[in-house]
Amino acid sequence: WRNLEAQAFLMQGQLLLLSNKEIESLNSLGRASEKYQSLLNDGDRHAGDTLLRIGSILESRGRPDGAVFHYQLVSRNYIADPLGAKSLWKLAMVYRDRLDRPLDAIEMLKRYHDIYPPSFRVPDTARDRIRKLGYPDIASFQAAHGLKMDGVLGSNTLSALRREERNFQEIM
Repeated sequence: WRNLEAQAFLMQGQLLLLSNKEIESLNSLGRASEKYQSLLNDGDRHAGDTLLRIGSILESRGRPDGAVFHYQLVSRNYIADPLGAKSLWKLAMVYRDRLDRPLDAIEMLKRYHDIYPPSFRVPDTARDRIRKLGYPDIASFQAAHGLKMDGVLGSNTLSALRREERNFQEIM
C-alpha cells in the first residue's frame, strides 16, 4: 500500500511539472519522497532508485539543495550497490557544478574512488573527458578541431574526442 501511495504522489508530481505547476509539483514530489524514504528501511531497491530520480528532478528544476539531500540519502543507504556509486557521483557533480563547493566535490570524488571498484563507477561524461584534455567547454573543443561551434555533442564532436584521447594516450 505504501508503495502505491508513493507511486501516486510521484506520478502526480511529474504530471504537475509537465503542466508548469512548479509549487504543486514540488509538494507532491516531497510527499513521494517521504513515502519512498519509509520504504528504504524495508531494503526496497526501487525506493532508492526513485529517490535518486527525485533528486535528479530537483536538480534539473534548480533545487540543488533538495538534490543533495536525496543523493546523500541514497548514497548512505546503498553503499555496497552501484546505486550508491551513482548517487555519490551525482552528489559530487552538484557540489562542483551547481553549488560551487569544490572542496566538497573533491571529498565526494575521493570517497567515490576509495569505495567503489571500477565496475561500479559512473563513466565520465563527454564534458568531463573534454575538460581532462584541457578545454573549458564543448564549444572550445569544437573550435580547436574545426567543428561547428554549437556546443552539441554530435557524432563529429565525439569522433574528434575519441581521436584526441587516443593521441593523448599514445603520448603518455
